[in-house]
Amino acid sequence: MPRNHWKCLPEGRRYGSLTVMKRPSGNLLESYENLCQCDCGRRAIVTSHMLVSGKQTDCGCVFRERKRNDIYPERLKGLDNLANAIINRAAMDYRIAFMRYLKKKDPSVLKDLRRFFRSDWCEVLTDLDMEVLMNRIEQECIIEFERKQKRK
Repeated sequence: MPRNHWKCLPEGRRYGSLTVMKRPSGNLLESYENLCQCDCGRRAIVTSHMLVSGKQTDCGCVFRERKRNDIYPERLKGLDNLANAIINRAAMDYRIAFMRYLKKKDPSVLKDLRRFFRSDWCEVLTDLDMEVLMNRIEQECIIEFERKQKRK
């Protein structure tokens, strides 16, 4: 059998969680690459050597899952608390600003806060839909404002 017989891997063969789908055209320094489908659904390009030797058996999903489960609670819990505190403070500020808006009809007080809620920073801090949060705060403020108007 030729020395490099493992370079041409048959389609459909499984190596751990990876299934060989096809080999992309071209090679790099005689190291054949294969397009593989992982059991998690992702696709990865893996060299034949890495598959046959068992050095790569998944697309990286096992590492990501382990990292999310093991490291996340210990090292990032404080960052989650900080992110929640920032979002909570911004929500309180938005509530105050929206009440001022209802009283004075001055939209400038909302401008910066709306920009923050629609920013990339906010997406990094939370998975919440900020438009829904802003709408809910506005609805609550309108109800509260109308109650106060009826009392007067």
